[in-house]
Amino acid sequence: MIKEKKYNEIFVLLVSILPFLYQYKSPISVVSFGEFILIPFIMYYFIKRFKVKLPFGTCNGIFMYFFIGIFCTLFASYESHFKFNDFMTVGARIIYYSALIYVCYFEYDCNLGCKIIKKISIFFIIYAIIQYITHLFSGIVLPTTINPNWVFAPEAGSRLDYERYYRWLYRSSSLFLEPGYFVSYCTPAFIGIFFLENKKDRKNIALMVLFTIGFLVSTSSAGLVILLIGWGGFIIKYLFSNKTNRSSKVCIVTIAILFVLAMLSSPMASTILNRTKGGGSFNNRITRTILLIKEMNVYQMIFGVGINNVENFVVDNEISTEYDEIGNLGYTSAFFGTIVNTGIITFIFYNLFFITTFLKNKDWYTRMLIIIFLFFNIIGNVTYKASFAYYSILLLSRQKLNGEKKNYKKDELIKNDINNLCM
Repeated sequence: MIKEKKYNEIFVLLVSILPFLYQYKSPISVVSFGEFILIPFIMYYFIKRFKVKLPFGTCNGIFMYFFIGIFCTLFASYESHFKFNDFMTVGARIIYYSALIYVCYFEYDCNLGCKIIKKISIFFIIYAIIQYITHLFSGIVLPTTINPNWVFAPEAGSRLDYERYYRWLYRSSSLFLEPGYFVSYCTPAFIGIFFLENKKDRKNIALMVLFTIGFLVSTSSAGLVILLIGWGGFIIKYLFSNKTNRSSKVCIVTIAILFVLAMLSSPMASTILNRTKGGGSFNNRITRTILLIKEMNVYQMIFGVGINNVENFVVDNEISTEYDEIGNLGYTSAFFGTIVNTGIITFIFYNLFFITTFLKNKDWYTRMLIIIFLFFNIIGNVTYKASFAYYSILLLSRQKLNGEKKNYKKDELIKNDINNLCM
């Protein structure tokens, strides 16, 4: 019994740090260390849960989304540009993450996971601030990896060449390969401090400020949006809270608004806004994806051009836009890119996942997290990757926890009614 509990705790820990471990390579060249180390756990739990009915309804169609995506890709395979080998590299990852999400629905302890993510995120935030201060006063670039030689090849890019990567602007990314990854990982902890911690004591307020500074020094435009969503949601929650008296509301909201204004007028925020106005990332990720959709015919609009075949589609049809990035022609926004990869049918199931999860969960934390997850899908290509699984697991495990609490309350009410009748 003790061994089983420890085994589960290790599993929860590894899932909770999956986006971090995903950055490093494993003995298998096409598999990251984060994915590789979870394989034995997935096999053990999947066999253990094999006879359990798949929770399609509970998981808001996420399995159907994966299935429809593969189904539509099979129709897209008749296109001249389609290469089956390219599809299989991502197809295998879809199967892997489907199994992981399925296992985590039963085995991932949401409360323990959130505690782990919070503690590790605090460490990453502090290190990011230390990176920024060290570079500001000495010009020294502190490491962003445990060991550069261990980095997973598909993630490396030019990020390990510090001189080139920081030639225009230094950006703290903690122990992540880029600031966007750092912000994405720490966001659930940041939102949790605002909406899972009911008591706003000095410690929590200090953490709110600490995470805000950490996101600002990353100069990530996504980080600034997350800060505005977090602080904005916090202000709205207290304005409409029945548990908070009027004077406290005025005091808390006033302080929060002043803090947000100060944050937006800070030099770091100005740097982030200037980067965003430049439009490079926005145009490469979103505008270019929309332009690609316009190049698709009716058949391709319905079924897509095939998972991981966007670059083949672009090259075969000699499509070019002013936002193309050499060597990365297959990059698309996950949200709009769903239409490009797997068509409008899959896009419907894709949105169903976000809509039903939002509607079924009434708590602030889950709803804020689903909004932020959708935001990350719009600005980046996160589908079929560790970050997509990371957020999906947190959302579904949180939903399961909310359902258990709801059922517990119902049982308590029934017990009370029975007791009252007996009296």
